[in-house]
Parts: sequence; C-alpha cells; structure tokens
Amino acid sequence: MTESVTRYLQDPLLQRLYREITAAGQIRPIQMDLTHACNIRCEGCYFFAEELDRFESPKEEAAFESFIEQEKSRGTNCVTVLGGEPSLMLKRLKKVYDNFHMIVVTNGLRKIPFAGFENMPIAVSVWGDHQTDITLRGGGKLDVFAKGLENYKDDPRAIWYYTTTPGKVHEI
Repeated sequence: MTESVTRYLQDPLLQRLYREITAAGQIRPIQMDLTHACNIRCEGCYFFAEELDRFESPKEEAAFESFIEQEKSRGTNCVTVLGGEPSLMLKRLKKVYDNFHMIVVTNGLRKIPFAGFENMPIAVSVWGDHQTDITLRGGGKLDVFAKGLENYKDDPRAIWYYTTTPGKVHEI
C-alpha cells in the first residue's frame, strides 16, 4: 500500500469500511432492463430513443428464471435494474432481489412495496429542475417528481437518481 493509503486507514471507521469492502470480494455487475413496458414516455429516454420498447420481454417465467441462473453461474453478483419501468414487474424484481445485490431505478409513479423488498435501494429518477422534469417526463401535464416524492417520502430505501439532459446539467 502507498503511504497515503496507510495514513488513510489509521482512521477506525475508514479501516472498518475498507475491511468490509475487501471482504465482499470482486464486484461483477450487470445492468438489466427488466421489462419493455413503461407507464410514461419521457422525452429523451434512452429506452425509447434506442427503440428498446419494440422488443418484448420473455413471457414465460421459466425463461426469466433461466436468465437469473445463467447470470449467477457467470459470477454476476450485483445488478442495476432499469427500464422500461421495473415497478410494473414486481414478481421479476423480487427474483432479482432474492438472488443478487442490487439497486433499482424507477420513475417513482408506482410505489414498490416495502414488504419483500425491505433492503432494496430504490433510485427515484429526476430529470433536472421542476419545470424541466414536468416537461420531459410529464409532457407538460404530469408532475412525475411530485408523485415520486409522495410515494417515497420517509422511505429509507429511496435515493434520488439524477438524469442529466442536454443543456440542463446546471439544474441538478
């Protein structure tokens, strides 16, 4: 270790965190689009811009379970669950939660229940300041941020996930 890391690890808290992180082993992450359905259509969303919504999710649960087993055998141990909208597929979200360390990114319109997902980090997306968010995500009519805030107020699992849009980085 370098001298600066050695000094850094003299702090008891940092030393404990370092031990826990190194004990966890190598992180082998993937990103997963859980479904090809969404309850809104955000202007500029990669999912629609890249036409990922033209594909269908496997209808058979056996195919999804096979995918989970395949990823486990590959050594995957951390999953970021994204699009379309994961809260629309709670049964599949639960399978990911039960098998991997994970975080889910949601638009926040539909609350993910606490029961069964007690320790799941939930990243509620926001797309800039209030007006930009309403324009890009709610088509100027729906306040998606307000609904997400209402659904996840005081929920210890929730964090805000900022999406940077062209020309709007200063709003974050």
